[in-house]
Amino acid sequence: LHSNVPTRLRSWRPPSQHPFSLAFMEAVLNYVGLNDVHKAITLFLETLAAPGAPRQLQRSIYREILFLMLAALGRDHTDIAAFDKKYRSAYNKLSGSLGKEELRRRRAQPPSSKAIDCRKSFGATLEC
Repeated sequence: LHSNVPTRLRSWRPPSQHPFSLAFMEAVLNYVGLNDVHKAITLFLETLAAPGAPRQLQRSIYREILFLMLAALGRDHTDIAAFDKKYRSAYNKLSGSLGKEELRRRRAQPPSSKAIDCRKSFGATLEC
C-alpha cells in the first residue's frame, strides 16, 4: 500500500490523555505497509481492551486506520481501494475466530459496499 514513503508522525506528540502512543501508530502503519492488516486490527482491538483504554471509539477501526494512513503518508501515497480490499479480507479472517457480531460490537467492521460505491461515485472527501 505504501513503500519507502516518509512519515509525518515523527513530530506528533500525543496529548497526555491520548490512548494511542506514537509507537502504537507506527506499529499500525508498519502492519498495513506489510499487508498484515489483520495484525493492525488485532493491535487496535487489544489496545482498546487494555485497562485504562477508552471504552468505545468515536469512529470505526477502519476509519481510524485509514485516517492514520492518510495523515502519515498523504493521499498521493495511499491507495484507498487496495486498503478496502485488504481490510475486508482481514475482517473475514478475524471473523472466523472472533465472530462477526463481536467485531461489529467492537466497531471493526469494514464499510458497506454501498458506502464504497458512494465514495467512488462522489469522490472521497477525506482530508487530513
